[in-house]
Amino acid sequence: MYYHNLYKQYIKEAADLKAYIKTLKASAQKDAEQIKWRVSTLYSMYLDLKHTAEYLKIRGERQKNEK
Repeated sequence: MYYHNLYKQYIKEAADLKAYIKTLKASAQKDAEQIKWRVSTLYSMYLDLKHTAEYLKIRGERQKNEK
């Protein structure tokens, strides 16, 4: 399995999601409650992506060292 490639995909998705969250926060002046809920949900998804990416990176490094 290519952990490094998966890591790069996950970290890119996390960065994209983080940028989108910043955009939502900037527009939080209207519909504040709904935006807060969306930001909270998206931030949770961002953390999942980031942590999974970090795990894949470590697994990829281990796999590389085993060869």
